[in-house]
Amino acid sequence: MKRVLAGVGVLALTVAVATLAVFLLPRHGGPLDKGGNAFSGPVQAGRPFTANYDLRNNGDRPIDLGKVTLGDHSSGLRLLGARVQTLGANHGGAWPGFPVRRTRSVPVDSYVLGPHGYALLQVGLQADRIGKYRLKGIQVEYRVPYVSRFGRHYMRTVTTLMAVCAQRRPIKARAHLCRAPSIG
Repeated sequence: MKRVLAGVGVLALTVAVATLAVFLLPRHGGPLDKGGNAFSGPVQAGRPFTANYDLRNNGDRPIDLGKVTLGDHSSGLRLLGARVQTLGANHGGAWPGFPVRRTRSVPVDSYVLGPHGYALLQVGLQADRIGKYRLKGIQVEYRVPYVSRFGRHYMRTVTTLMAVCAQRRPIKARAHLCRAPSIG
């Protein structure tokens, strides 16, 4: 009888751990689109700049956006934060400052992207020194809630590639002192 109870206990614990793993461990993919764009240009070394990424929800349920991290990237390129733009012109590519001036935005982890919705993600970055930098996508953690805040947890790599050159002087039209590395 003790063996049967011990076996039932082990089985119940295994089922509980597996159920928690489904909800807590992120799966790759999900309804968030992976993108597939590229941009390059100059930035000022040691100053924040914003890289903009398109987010599309291809699913029929809203998604709660969460943590954003950098994909494969050059050393010396730092993540300053991520925000979802809620008002203002859609600025593609990289722009001085973070967040982009003349726009309104909210922290990424407080934003719910509606079914079949679109949002512009502003990712704050800084190149620590003069040189060339590459970023091969960003990783976005998110949840598709089913009941309240419970739901499946996903991680998606948004594959937009970025290549920038960091120069000493501020960026002005037609005054680029360096060329961005090739995207490839």
